[in-house]
Amino acid sequence: MSGPAPAHAWTTPAEYFRNPLFQVVDTAVTQLKLRYDQPADCTSDTKTDELTTVVSAYPEMDADRLAIQLATMRQQNWQVESVVDIAT
Repeated sequence: MSGPAPAHAWTTPAEYFRNPLFQVVDTAVTQLKLRYDQPADCTSDTKTDELTTVVSAYPEMDADRLAIQLATMRQQNWQVESVVDIAT
């Protein structure tokens, strides 16, 4: 066996973009974990202020309804360990 090997050629766009897609998804999940999977050392007022700030950037969201949904989750003792648990 000698000589150069034939170059690999993808047969479909899905094959071509599969690797970059998984790199993007992996990076997004990793960054979300780094951002949100941290111990919470803040008071309720700080959390409310952060929630209001984040929601204000998205006019289609209602901060009051989101706060109620989060409170309901806490009352029902949802066991959320990470961002991946919520996303899946």
